[in-house]
Amino acid sequence: MGQPAEDLQSEQYMWCREKTGKDINRIKQVVDRWIITFPLRYLNRLVYPGVHELFTSLKKNNIRIAVLSDYPAEEKLQAMGLQADFITDAAHKDVNALKPDPAGLKYIADYFKTDIHDIVFIGDRDDADGEAARQINMQYIIIEKDKIYTGNYFRNLAEQIENR
Repeated sequence: MGQPAEDLQSEQYMWCREKTGKDINRIKQVVDRWIITFPLRYLNRLVYPGVHELFTSLKKNNIRIAVLSDYPAEEKLQAMGLQADFITDAAHKDVNALKPDPAGLKYIADYFKTDIHDIVFIGDRDDADGEAARQINMQYIIIEKDKIYTGNYFRNLAEQIENR
């Protein structure tokens, strides 16, 4: 995981075929249904508390938002009622790598023509997200999942942005 690939999306299906022995077309159907399409109807109910406020605060303060996902994320963000300035995923032709490879983070910086050091990456896994950011000395925040529902995690981030 995290190694660059020439065509990550195709390689992921090949990895699955090697492990399961199943037909690639069947694997694609299952992934499309259960990972891409089916969850969309539930995502709006699963948005972490305060995320909408955080996005609103970022936009209000002219801070651009980019989303880097392991899977295509445009429909997922739309289902959650969130809008980003830029959305990409690990299988994009200019990324083709899963985190902790920092290719996706570099691609976002290139897209915005912004120095890596002027970006703050918010992730939820230190072994993937944190490690990708550390490899290129990018600032990052790892979400403490145990605090998301017990406190005002994202609202607090939004307030910090408003009060800076």
